[in-house]
Amino acid sequence: MNYKNLLVFLAAGFGLLSSCEINHPIFVPDDISYVAFSHSETAIRENKGEVDIELYLTTYSSSPAEFTLTSYSEGLEYPAIEGTDYHLPAGSKVSFPNGMGYAEVSVDIIDNDEKDGLKQFWLEIESGTEDYQIGIDGKHKILITIQDDEHPLKYILGRYRIEAVSYYGSQYNLAHEGFLIEPDADTTKVRLTNIVEGVTPTLSRPLIGTVDVLKQEITVKSGQQWSNPKTNGYYFSFYKGDPENANDQGPEPLDEAFILSWAGSGSDITITGFDNWGPKWMEPSGAFDSWWWWDFYTSAILTKVEDY
Repeated sequence: MNYKNLLVFLAAGFGLLSSCEINHPIFVPDDISYVAFSHSETAIRENKGEVDIELYLTTYSSSPAEFTLTSYSEGLEYPAIEGTDYHLPAGSKVSFPNGMGYAEVSVDIIDNDEKDGLKQFWLEIESGTEDYQIGIDGKHKILITIQDDEHPLKYILGRYRIEAVSYYGSQYNLAHEGFLIEPDADTTKVRLTNIVEGVTPTLSRPLIGTVDVLKQEITVKSGQQWSNPKTNGYYFSFYKGDPENANDQGPEPLDEAFILSWAGSGSDITITGFDNWGPKWMEPSGAFDSWWWWDFYTSAILTKVEDY
């Protein structure tokens, strides 16, 4: 049984229990009021112009609330400069006129027409209406990555359709058009993101691939951390596996890289070689957990649907 099947089984059990107590109300403390960003990080193309960053407010009150935002890049390896790479007006505020709900703050991304790699900055909720907690699950701030649109690997960057075959049965096959190949600060590398879309858990960390332009190959190493740790410290890592050497826990993991190959050009690119891989459940120490795979895919084809 893979990890996904285990969760389906547990969910069915919890559903049965909850149906037996359907008349029992769920009590939530009435003093919980907080504001937070919808995400802890996001990536924006340099030529995007003005973008809206979403925040949400959770409260029982219908009274208006207002919060002040600030930005900074101290401590980041690739710092963005306010006024050069982006612009956030001093004293920027976001308002919730009717209490609970969603609101947006606008940030202007500046295209400098130079090949200078990615840049990053923090956008943080600095202060606001009294008695409101600022942030939850670390979302009092959001890391914004500005992606350089003059990247030398621009021709393979973009949005792809992925069609992958699951080792555990066709009901778990993967097919969506949100797979992204995005620039990395190192211009010989790319970031593979949103590979598994709409599947719990969200795999929020990108995979890093090294590009060989002459061979038209992208090498991706096993062992890369693929999700932020859960509250218990467990997380998912990307691993290659061997479906020919499997036991009752699934394919044996392999600590080795694999190679993607691309063919075509422009918006007509197909990538193959993304075979025998999956998110593997890891203990806080980094050791393999007994429930190895969230899912495992024996083959995949990537087809570009949108240029970068």
